Amino acid sequence: MNNKATDTKNTVVETYLELGDYFLEKDWYKQAIGFFVKAIELDSNCGKAYERRGIAYGYVCEYRDAIADFIMAIKFDETYERSN
Repeated sequence: MNNKATDTKNTVVETYLELGDYFLEKDWYKQAIGFFVKAIELDSNCGKAYERRGIAYGYVCEYRDAIADFIMAIKFDETYERSN
């Protein structure tokens, strides 16, 4: 993939993350999950998307999904493992 296409993809992923964060802050967890899913579909290595979707899953009591997402977040970004 050329740099322009990669830049566009990264911009779209960041936009989905921002939209997901917006809905997470508004307590619209299902909508937030949907945007984090879209970010992951575009970049399956995006630790931030897994971490944030895990948070949203926790709020809707989908604890197994939340744990699975936190594990994926750690897999792609080890700094999550050390943070509290």
